[in-house]
Amino acid sequence: MQEEKLKSNNKAAPTVQLCAEEHCQRPVHLNEDTCILHCRKDKWPGDPSEEEYQRQFYEAFCSYLYRECAKIIKVDAPVSEFSLETIEKILAGRSTPATARLKEIVNESILEVEGLSFPNLDSGYKIHLAQRLMNFYGVHLLHCNFYMQDFGHQNTKIHFDQCTFCCDWFIRPVEILVNPLEAIYCDCDFRKDVLIVHLGEGDIDGPLFSDCSFEGDLNISGSTFSDELFLNSSDVDAELHSLQISGCTFLNRFALNNCKTLLVAAFTDTEFKGKVEFKENRVEKIRVYNTNFLKLADFYKSQFLFFDARKSIFDDFAAFEECEFGLDYSGAESSKLSKNQDSKAVFRHVTFLSFINFRNTKFFGGLSLEDANLKEAPNFLNAEIFGDDTKRETYRIIKDSFDSIGNHIEANKYFAFEMKKYKEEVTKNGTWREKLILSMNEKISAFGQNYVRPIWLMMLLALIYYGLVLGQQDNWLYKILPTDGESIDWIFTHVNGWARHLGPFSKFLHEGMEFFSLIIHVAFGILIWQTVVAVKRLTRR
Repeated sequence: MQEEKLKSNNKAAPTVQLCAEEHCQRPVHLNEDTCILHCRKDKWPGDPSEEEYQRQFYEAFCSYLYRECAKIIKVDAPVSEFSLETIEKILAGRSTPATARLKEIVNESILEVEGLSFPNLDSGYKIHLAQRLMNFYGVHLLHCNFYMQDFGHQNTKIHFDQCTFCCDWFIRPVEILVNPLEAIYCDCDFRKDVLIVHLGEGDIDGPLFSDCSFEGDLNISGSTFSDELFLNSSDVDAELHSLQISGCTFLNRFALNNCKTLLVAAFTDTEFKGKVEFKENRVEKIRVYNTNFLKLADFYKSQFLFFDARKSIFDDFAAFEECEFGLDYSGAESSKLSKNQDSKAVFRHVTFLSFINFRNTKFFGGLSLEDANLKEAPNFLNAEIFGDDTKRETYRIIKDSFDSIGNHIEANKYFAFEMKKYKEEVTKNGTWREKLILSMNEKISAFGQNYVRPIWLMMLLALIYYGLVLGQQDNWLYKILPTDGESIDWIFTHVNGWARHLGPFSKFLHEGMEFFSLIIHVAFGILIWQTVVAVKRLTRR
């Protein structure tokens, strides 16, 4: 009878399914295979049941917190000195003189939180959660998922390590918990936008991001940073799609390198008081407006589709060495980059108070430098400018920069570009004489950049002259126009007589065809001069 009763009780006892996470003994939540602390929160039910689930999560997290705290205290205090109720009082701020030693142990300890998933809690629960976390020296969150917009962790040293943020995330003032990577957010994944607003100097104690990936926008406004924003590893490519910085001050170095996914970067009303590194990045659109760079600004080997800088100041050395402007990579592999000739690099009302380097830089969509203020001559050695949207003044600035250092060969190359643009201006508004002279210069020697063309023209002209001499000896013209012999004689008698009286040329003229000889010799003189000029400009000035 007693055995039957025991069997009946065993049948009645329900089987409790435990959380699938290792070392977790809590029951599963609803239809999940994990408990309320570890389960995903993106599918939580809405009102009215959501408030109840928040309460259940908060109570479960407090229980988790008490037990983790008990593990800490067991190491440093006798078991007889505490209970879970005592810990709850300490974390709730209701400690007594009898629990002062335990409170001191907690205040000096680091709370390790691993693998939990935090829902979007109401402000009341966030406040209570923050009050409990404030009792620890610091909090280390490892492999946690956040479905909330902020953690409510003010006045607590904190370190987010390999965490995932599934909603828009607001950065609050925080102190860094010392860690090997020396940043507050390390190897974290931000699935939505990240917002940093109105942080003052010292509100962020330490570097903010290290090797993090951003799938949404990173928006920063009205803030002052005393330490670095990014502290990425040199061998890791940064993952960031949109960076918007407005009204900020950076007191330390700003470095964002090796980012190949940046669609938009905007710096507005911002001041960089430390060195700026923006090297080997690939950016679809970058805009710099009313921004000051007080130290070195290095954009080495970065690629831009659209680059627009306006009303900004570079106090120190500005390096754009080996950059590529107007390079369209959207939707293409790096091996399929295309040149966009509608994407001119613009420096409008930008002031450079020190040296600027464009060495080995390519401008596929052209360059606008005519409205820039340059204190020193820029370096454009081995730079290439493509497209037809670069104005004459920009070419003149580059030409003068080479002339100022004695590099006349490169200066002559940009002189040709300058004259080509001048010809375009004259074509619209100039006189016919200006149009004729510039067109002849361009056609004959490309404004002194091609000496082969005038030599070939001289050879062709000599051949034509030889043909005319043969024709004159054999009376070809009279054979072609037999009925107009008298008129032809009259015309050539007068024009040849006129040509013979041009003293300096008379001894070079062929008898019987002085007029044609004069024209040919003048043409030879022009071609010889164009050849000499071209040779000189390609060797020295």
